[in-house]
Amino acid sequence: MKQPCVFRGAQTDYTSLIEYYAGNPLVLNLVSTTIHNLFAGNIAGFLKQNTAIFGDICALLDQQIECLSREEKEIMTSLAVQAKPVSISDLRSQIEPQMSPKTMLEVLESLEARSLLEQRSESFSLQPMLRDYLNMRYIKTYYSKNPVG
Repeated sequence: MKQPCVFRGAQTDYTSLIEYYAGNPLVLNLVSTTIHNLFAGNIAGFLKQNTAIFGDICALLDQQIECLSREEKEIMTSLAVQAKPVSISDLRSQIEPQMSPKTMLEVLESLEARSLLEQRSESFSLQPMLRDYLNMRYIKTYYSKNPVG
């Protein structure tokens, strides 16, 4: 008989986990399985690994990103390298002249509707998980095209 999932951790561990994965129930379910199976429910033990994007989570994000248009990927990549939220005008200055203001607004609306953006006032950023994933993906792509040594 399978043991029920019992999780252990400080309130800050639970908060960190939920905030990092932006409360995404599918991703939290995947992570909870790993925490249960490999860490005996110890959330802090999982968090200490500093490896939050792996296995099925990576596959899920790959699938979501591949469905995006070229313009959506461009904005996501631009936001991924930003440590702080970015205004539309700052984003436009990083991307123009390739993208018209009309297209940028449409793309931002599309990404926001898919819950891929976090919006604070008039600024945008990515969820921490998405930012880390896109940066990891960019680094992997860069080094596959530019081998070291």
